[in-house]
Amino acid sequence: MLLNHKIVLGSVQFGLPYGINNIQGQTSKEEAFRILDRALLNGIKTIDTAPAYGSAMELLAEYCQSNQKVEIYSKFHGHSEEEILHSIEKQLKLLKRESIKLLSYHNFNDWNNYPLSLKVLQKLKSENVINKIGISLYTIEEFERAIEADVFDVIQIPYNLLDNYSIKGEMILKAKTKELEIHTRSAFLQGLFFKEIEKLSSYFYSLKPSLIKVKEMCADNDVSITDLALQYCVRNASIDKVLIGVETEAQLIDNISALSSKVPEEMFREINKIKLEAVNLLNPVNWPK
Repeated sequence: MLLNHKIVLGSVQFGLPYGINNIQGQTSKEEAFRILDRALLNGIKTIDTAPAYGSAMELLAEYCQSNQKVEIYSKFHGHSEEEILHSIEKQLKLLKRESIKLLSYHNFNDWNNYPLSLKVLQKLKSENVINKIGISLYTIEEFERAIEADVFDVIQIPYNLLDNYSIKGEMILKAKTKELEIHTRSAFLQGLFFKEIEKLSSYFYSLKPSLIKVKEMCADNDVSITDLALQYCVRNASIDKVLIGVETEAQLIDNISALSSKVPEEMFREINKIKLEAVNLLNPVNWPK
């Protein structure tokens, strides 16, 4: 079964140098266009962007002038009705679009601290300016609040080999009973899974035993960390979309190849047994700069 359709391509690397394992810096326009061409060629047509992602949206706007097949997921700036409408109007004008498929809050506080902003989004949805309202979250507590609110179409959460089913599975299933779309990000934990464990700083000490277990499991089964990490997310039937970011076309090719490789189901069951206590270490926002 082809799983490419579940992939959403992140664009933050197109506008900013991003990720703990990023040695390339910000992706050049030429490379970004090659990435986008390769994505579309392989059935990946949804791109995630935001005004906060540096020059990423401008680059996408230029690319979309000659290719309207791209579907846009975005976020917005502002808390007041005027600020939000200005942000959306500016995005639509730049992208030369009449609507955006998904518009999300950047984080929980943007919704929780400014509840009236939701009415603006609901009005835009009723006018078909946006198709779906979403929110990007970090913690289990935020996840539960968003589910109970009954106001969102899409909830995006971090989910990966360590921030896994043992931590978030119950809440994901609860969200699905309310017919919410679940989108995940941080499949590679911002590249942490690819770092040499012995070279990690002492900050990540509590993660090292689990990282060693994952890497040993991959070695024993002759499965790459890319294959396991990506398929752990996309093969979860309760997850609708998986957001990934790449800096090069070669990385995207590797990820596309990983979607069709053979990964034993037993490996996913073993991953689900990993349960970290130090969940704060799984949030890159908390990582030392």
